[in-house]
Amino acid sequence: MKKTIASLLTLIILALVFVTFSVYGKQDNYKESYNSEKNKFAQNYLLTKNRKDTLNICVESYSSLVNTESIKNKVVNSIEKDLRKHVRWNIQGLDKFKIDVSQKYSFDPILLQPNKNHVFFSGDLDSIRIVEEESNERVGIFIVDHSVINKHFNDTVSRLTPEEFLIDKITNEALEVTTGIYVTSEEFETQEFIDQFKYVLGLDILLIN
Repeated sequence: MKKTIASLLTLIILALVFVTFSVYGKQDNYKESYNSEKNKFAQNYLLTKNRKDTLNICVESYSSLVNTESIKNKVVNSIEKDLRKHVRWNIQGLDKFKIDVSQKYSFDPILLQPNKNHVFFSGDLDSIRIVEEESNERVGIFIVDHSVINKHFNDTVSRLTPEEFLIDKITNEALEVTTGIYVTSEEFETQEFIDQFKYVLGLDILLIN
């Protein structure tokens, strides 16, 4: 029963992320909309106009088992040797962006903050981080200890969590604009991590057992 509930919660998360892609990741229009000065959102994968033409991916190791530089190098190699060749890379519009994988980031990982929880798995609405100014980073990859995974992910295989929400002042909706991936050093080396990274980039559908 516990595993079934966790799987259902995971599907809810994936559905919400899919809605974000369906609204802002339209394949036939990668030009930004400047119809209103209030509109901070871009009609492309980067989701917000402040990110301009750069897909910023931040990486950080909070584990003593692996250093951040090695994580960064592996992410860069994965993008250059594998993901760029994906059939959906150009369809998703990623060929139009510069790719910057960096150890620098302008937001604190939400699941590492005191008294914060995974908003969907916990139901803790106080853990929704609504920002006035969105970060430059679209994706964060964080290497953490097993204790973080056990605390926040409820025995599910999903390692995704929304990091930042931005209010659309035109529709008054809160939309996810930054996504985090939390994995252990062992999980980082698995196909499951690659699959979830591809999903966040809009390249593949993620199937949850």
